[in-house]
Amino acid sequence: MTVKGEIIIHVGYPKTGTTTLQKHFFPFIDEIDYLGKFDDEGSMFSFNKNMINELIFNDQLLGVDKFLSTLPEFKKSLLSEESFLSNTLRVSRINGADVVADPHTLIKNLRNTFEKSRCDVKVIITIRRQDEMLLSLYAQSYTHYYSGQKRFNTFDKFLDFFDKEKKGLNLYSSLDYLKMADLFSDAFGEENVSILAFEHLERDPLSFHIKLCNFLQVDPNKYKADYSLQKENARSSERNGYKRTRNESMFYYLKRMKRRLIPNLNIQLNKFIGDYLKSVRVPNFWIDRTIKLTKQQRKKILASYAESNRAVSMRFDLSLDKSGYYE
Repeated sequence: MTVKGEIIIHVGYPKTGTTTLQKHFFPFIDEIDYLGKFDDEGSMFSFNKNMINELIFNDQLLGVDKFLSTLPEFKKSLLSEESFLSNTLRVSRINGADVVADPHTLIKNLRNTFEKSRCDVKVIITIRRQDEMLLSLYAQSYTHYYSGQKRFNTFDKFLDFFDKEKKGLNLYSSLDYLKMADLFSDAFGEENVSILAFEHLERDPLSFHIKLCNFLQVDPNKYKADYSLQKENARSSERNGYKRTRNESMFYYLKRMKRRLIPNLNIQLNKFIGDYLKSVRVPNFWIDRTIKLTKQQRKKILASYAESNRAVSMRFDLSLDKSGYYE
């Protein structure tokens, strides 16, 4: 089969410098057509939210198939979207139902869709220490999801559930970086999978930059390496204190209340009202704004992934020991 082109898919994880890469590096590579990170309906990029959700959740990929048929021959493209993996770590509301993405379905859809479109596929996975990832995930989703769930409405409850149910929980297995590396390598070939660590980006951005450029097959000297110093979406974290909420818009506050009180009622808002509600901020002054992990809790989380982290560190030459991945 004649290959039509190459597509590089940066699948996340969330909170691993993804926004920094999306804003300060990926759009400026001359040799690569940047398909985007899809942000909103006003995005300049061709991929849209429905296409992303098709790839994550569905088997019928009509919108994605149609889009890929328009790609020019022999073109190298890049799609960066942390939703691919973040949706395996959290509950999403799709067509009125709470769902958690299955990594197997996601990877099968990516492989089948792009192979059918005669595209060679490369995958970039950016990771972060699991204890810090759990803090960040809970912080990001607290207002819109966990605060409304009695079994998760405190961080200790969340950790207790994570620990007790980890054998059968997508959240636990999706943070097993060796398992995810195996799944993507089986689908696309290990030579087509790159794993990079967020801590490496912070500690040695030049080395991170060179490794990323080499995988993309672009000249690292052609592009500035200081893009990594532009920190986006950084949260206040002092290892034991963590911002977990922020003032939310009236739109999302009402959406959250609807989900709790009248989840089955379908309400349609026109764009003017929706935009106005999004512009009105609702302070969350009544909510405790810190999340804490004790040393014992951190040690327990990292111990459960230590063997996996050692293996993925050796396999992908990551030196994760320097960042405390297996203390």
